[in-house]
Amino acid sequence: PSIEIEAFKEGRNREVEAVDMGSFMKRAAEQEGDWVGNLALAILEEYNALEEEVIVPANFPVAVADEIREKIPRLTAVLDWVPERVKKTPAEVSSIRENFVHTTKAYEYIEQILSESDIEGGTLRHDGEVLTSEFLKREVSKILLNHDLVSPEGLIVSCGKHAAMPHHSGTGPVRAGETIIVDIFPQSTTNYYFADMTRTYVKGEPSEKVQKMYVAVEEAQRASLAALKPGMPAKDIYEISADVIRKHGFDVGEKGYMHSLGHGLGVAVHELPNLSSRSDAVLEVGHVVTVEPGLYYEEHGGVRIEDAVVITEDGYENLTNYPQNWLIS
Repeated sequence: PSIEIEAFKEGRNREVEAVDMGSFMKRAAEQEGDWVGNLALAILEEYNALEEEVIVPANFPVAVADEIREKIPRLTAVLDWVPERVKKTPAEVSSIRENFVHTTKAYEYIEQILSESDIEGGTLRHDGEVLTSEFLKREVSKILLNHDLVSPEGLIVSCGKHAAMPHHSGTGPVRAGETIIVDIFPQSTTNYYFADMTRTYVKGEPSEKVQKMYVAVEEAQRASLAALKPGMPAKDIYEISADVIRKHGFDVGEKGYMHSLGHGLGVAVHELPNLSSRSDAVLEVGHVVTVEPGLYYEEHGGVRIEDAVVITEDGYENLTNYPQNWLIS
């Protein structure tokens, strides 16, 4: 809509054409049938694309696709819809780096809260109250908002059995001696890029098994980072991390190390390239990827460490640039 064009342009640091949708909406309203489908057809007709192969993103609405497929037989959904997004410009990298500077403020505060907390009956208490995942997430959200960061896809502060489920957001009391996974992936409201980092903490004395899990994950990340360079196949980086995990006697697959090593990061929290066993990507200068091996067992909890890096001519630069102090006294 015309009233949105200037707002759309404001603050954008990449060249995007903003088109007034008014005439397309009018044409769509004059036609019978689904209004959204008519709108799509009006746009494609304007750009002489009805006879061409039309490529749409993988999350394109099925209802719209069904509505227009009769007139556009060559409609193809692709994952890599905007390939230009895969390699980041220096300005984009600068935006992501800035977001990490602010994101780490939340980790500093979480570590402070955990350090100040007392252990009573196996549960942590802060300022006389039982410390919960919900409280920590609220505190994180406040800090992020103060730095123009929001969490449109949520955030994770999970403890114990919840930490053994990689994407459990976490609920209830935070307990001593159990792993606490903190995964924060906010988006800037000013530059639109995401940050994404994870740290694992234990307040009190971790079990011997948890200590071995942490050592394995830490070494897997370190080995993966050391191998990052242009021309390196993404799946080979994943296999390096998996080999380290196996060397330490842990599982790789349906349990233990049960997810990919990482993913691209940009204006979406998950972008290409993927660092997985099935990836066909090859690392290039300008790729921004997360490196986040993890181990998960219901009886022991979970451990994940995540940094984001940009691939450079000489290897990589760690954009997260934050210590991994996991034992909180």
